[in-house]
Amino acid sequence: MERVLSREERIKKAEEIYKKRMENSKTYKERYNRESSEENVKIRALRKILVQTFACITIYLVLYVIDNTNVIFSENIKNNINNFLTYDVSVSDIYESLNSFWNNNIKNYIIFNKAKEESNIEENNLVIENEVQENKEELNIIENISETTEEAVSNVTKTQEELDIDFIKNNYNIIWPLKGTITSKFGSRTPTDIVSSNHKGIDIGADIGTEIKAAMDGIVVAASSQGDYGKYIQIKNNSVSTLYAHCSKLYTIEGAYIKQGEKIAEVGSTGKATGPHLHFEIRIDDRAIDPELIL
Repeated sequence: MERVLSREERIKKAEEIYKKRMENSKTYKERYNRESSEENVKIRALRKILVQTFACITIYLVLYVIDNTNVIFSENIKNNINNFLTYDVSVSDIYESLNSFWNNNIKNYIIFNKAKEESNIEENNLVIENEVQENKEELNIIENISETTEEAVSNVTKTQEELDIDFIKNNYNIIWPLKGTITSKFGSRTPTDIVSSNHKGIDIGADIGTEIKAAMDGIVVAASSQGDYGKYIQIKNNSVSTLYAHCSKLYTIEGAYIKQGEKIAEVGSTGKATGPHLHFEIRIDDRAIDPELIL
């Protein structure tokens, strides 16, 4: 199976490709400018003129030698040669003709092709930049998919309690209902006639009459004095609720809207209680959550 590159490796690979293509493009441009520069072309033109001039002089000397000897050619041929030698060969005229040809044809051709090559180089650079940008976008998509997959896998491996705790922490701000010492923690404990084996909240010890504050906003769905909880209040906000039990006094009634921090009751020892304290619960869809893990 082909190894999946990490995000850093993909970005590094994309940058190396971009750098290599930019270097190749720069080298090609420099080589082209060097070979097609106007100065080099003029040097080659001057060199060609000198070669042609040397060739003309050589031909002239050969013809001169032939004209002054009577060994090979007839008088008629010599006369034709003399007519040719009388032709005025002007090096300056030849240079002017070549220079005119250069300015009217070759120079314009080079300028046109140079502009065309520069345009092609710019287009090539733009293509490279687009490819690098596309690679980065692909890496971002892969990274997002990877993060989503990791989150999904993480959620699959979490317990229902852990998922509930994460949900409450991410969506609610719950505060302590009062200051005091925790006298009984959440979970299993040794049962008695008064104490249950599975404690669904925490007990916070405090003096009778200590004011209790609402740990979160919500609607009072229960304000009762019936059952083992004694006098208690339950406040609900969507799927999450908080419960305050064994109170001595209740300051609110069922159906009232309560704001976080509002005084709702006083500590007591009503119902099945071992002494004055607040029994405090946090629930989500009737599943009890350890308040200490939230607070």
